[in-house]
Amino acid sequence: MIRPLSAIDRTRTQSKEGGLVPRTAKPADGAALWANYLEKESKSGLAGVAVILAGNAELERWDFSYGSGLAKKANVKKPPPPNGEGRRILDLTVVMSVSGHTGQADAFAKSNTYTIKVTRPDGGIHWMRNIPRKSAIEYATVQNVSFPLDEGVTVLEAWADGSAGAGGYLEGRRYEIHFQKQPYRPSWTWGDDEKLRPFVEPRIPY
Repeated sequence: MIRPLSAIDRTRTQSKEGGLVPRTAKPADGAALWANYLEKESKSGLAGVAVILAGNAELERWDFSYGSGLAKKANVKKPPPPNGEGRRILDLTVVMSVSGHTGQADAFAKSNTYTIKVTRPDGGIHWMRNIPRKSAIEYATVQNVSFPLDEGVTVLEAWADGSAGAGGYLEGRRYEIHFQKQPYRPSWTWGDDEKLRPFVEPRIPY
């Protein structure tokens, strides 16, 4: 069950390196459905993954098969409006699951904390560390983040602390978010390597 983040939660997860403190406590639409879906998948043996949902923008997203070595892709189709300073602030909900591929999903659901890292097009990095579970036993944790959306490619990575990090499962834990410049355009055609085939990541799980 997902509950809104309290002020205490937001303070605990603020990063000294230039945090991702959310502007809203309400998870984006579809977060609960993804959390329930990832809980089932983790219990069935899926390694820990992350899914992003936009609260104030429209994204189109793709993912790739394990072994492709490719991060997930997202295009910002409809960006958030500029604020009074002319900056666009993107509000995202990140749903992060425990790893079930080692048969330890139940144990991780009682102990996991998480990290989110955002690298902006200019190289600036924002961190949110030691993100707590929202309940004593939780197979998928929901966390809101907010950060400036700039032209170019922003990289968002999310993983369970103590795991192999984003690099341990690039296809499931890293997004390349394209805005205005260099939009991602799928180029796979029949006959190409099946591992490199992009799949549309649905707004809500099937």
